[in-house]
Amino acid sequence: LAMAVVVAVAGRRSRVARASAMGFGVVGGLFHLAYAPPFLLLEGTALTTPMAMSTLVGSLLLVAWAVAVAWSAPADWSWTMAAIVALYGMTTFCVTAGVLLGGEADGFLAGHVAATLCWIALAAAVLRHATKVPRAERSLPIIGGMAVVAAAMAKLFLFDLGTLDGIFRVVVFIAVGLALLGMGTG
Repeated sequence: LAMAVVVAVAGRRSRVARASAMGFGVVGGLFHLAYAPPFLLLEGTALTTPMAMSTLVGSLLLVAWAVAVAWSAPADWSWTMAAIVALYGMTTFCVTAGVLLGGEADGFLAGHVAATLCWIALAAAVLRHATKVPRAERSLPIIGGMAVVAAAMAKLFLFDLGTLDGIFRVVVFIAVGLALLGMGTG
């Protein structure tokens, strides 16, 4: 993944370099998916420290690769794919860091709180960006931002509400509610 990020940034104007970065990134992303499968996000699973650190670095590199490829690719769909990959990488990073620092119970819950807040922050950033583009180009960022809001709300009500308890549930609901109010007021 590190090679994919470097190639994507350094060769952003070359079609061959973009294809190489895409190939390196897909292979690295599949390895990341093998070492950090989605089921690890469903329950607190303690990893060894080297494995957890590898997952953290891989998650950051996955997000960096997605952004670098989307930035260098001329197509509008590239940002959509980058957002999906980045949300998975961000969620994996938050939950793994939470479990590493706080343990399988409280760390797992704190990681999911952080992940949900990152999803809402990404949605707010995309919607804020939509206010700065010309009216003719505004529909894609608005649709993308609202899709991330919908995904964050689905995660909040379908996963977080059933999984989080106590102060974690209170914090995530208040923070997300305040963020939504802030986005609504401009």
